[in-house]
This record gives sequence, C-alpha cells and structure tokens, in this order.
Amino acid sequence: MNKLFLISDADEFTAFASCPETNGRDIVSFAHPTDCQMYYVCDHGIALPRRCNSNLHYNPKLRVCDFAWRANCKARFLSLHP
Repeated sequence: MNKLFLISDADEFTAFASCPETNGRDIVSFAHPTDCQMYYVCDHGIALPRRCNSNLHYNPKLRVCDFAWRANCKARFLSLHP
C-alpha cells in the first residue's frame, strides 16, 4: 500500500496514495498541491515529480504544461491543522 506524500526535494521519488500500483494504458498525472509549475507522473505506484519549463503551469484538464491563464491554477496551501 502506498503512503501519503512528503515532499522535500523536486528530484526525490515520492509515494502517493493516488498512484496505481501498475501502469495502465494511459499515463496517470496530477497537479502538485501547492506549486502550479509542478506536477507528478505515476510509474508503478511511485509519483515522480516534474516541473514545467519557463513560466508554464500544469494544466490538469489537458495533462500538459500550459500558459498560466489557460491552466487556471489556484495555488493551494496545505494545513497541518484539521
């Protein structure tokens, strides 16, 4: 079973509860919770962090790096308090 994420470095492999254990036909990717330029690509249950080039933001609808206005990313903040 995968663990919840802990991010300490953009180059570090991170396990996510939302990554499937096996790769399917389609690539599974999702937005970083607090950084609009970052996203994750799943590979056999491991979320591999990626960063968009230049000032592009990750667009979760299209699953590509895109112009910020089109990606419509809203920075989200994680809270340790419920």
